[in-house]
Amino acid sequence: KLLFTFTVMLSVFTGCEKILHEPDRSYEILDKEEEKLELINGIYYWLLQAHNRDYFFMFAKSDDITYYSRQHPDCRISLSHIHDISSKYTEFYKRLYKAILNANQLILQLDDGKDPLYKGEAYFLRAYCYFKLVRIFKVPPLVTGIDVDYSLPNPTFKEVYNLIESDLNNAMALLPGSYSEARKPGYSPHKATAQALLAEVYLTVAGYPLLE
Repeated sequence: KLLFTFTVMLSVFTGCEKILHEPDRSYEILDKEEEKLELINGIYYWLLQAHNRDYFFMFAKSDDITYYSRQHPDCRISLSHIHDISSKYTEFYKRLYKAILNANQLILQLDDGKDPLYKGEAYFLRAYCYFKLVRIFKVPPLVTGIDVDYSLPNPTFKEVYNLIESDLNNAMALLPGSYSEARKPGYSPHKATAQALLAEVYLTVAGYPLLE
């Protein structure tokens, strides 16, 4: 009986481990174009998910407003329809970090000389994500690796903005000078895109919260 009980328990725990364990889907070496493209597209996918209809709800919580677009009739917002606004912030937060993890993988594994367009774009998009996070959630944990460390200490505002500034400077050094030379001409960021975002960052750090 004891042997039978032990066997059953062992099989149950082994089964649970298989269920709870998520296999590692990361690329050890990014040597294929489709792998790089999949990761960069993953960033845009999570940004699209973050800026969905709920994004409008998040910023419609303080006023009695209604927003309606003929082009996007689903984007109709009324204060009376806003429920559980905290869950929308939670999802927005999680989706931006999923985009950041994709960007981290590209930044850590790509070579500046071989893949300047992909790496420069990843720097730009990570800076964009952290700029969103710091303005909405104050001081977000600075995740710059592939693995998430839940024991990360809270950074200061200065540390967050230093990372954003550094990422944008790196992006400007790697991205092409015009939109026609971008990875996706007319769509992907180029040097002036990074410069424009950096200008907005400088306008933000010129006052609160760095100069309280």
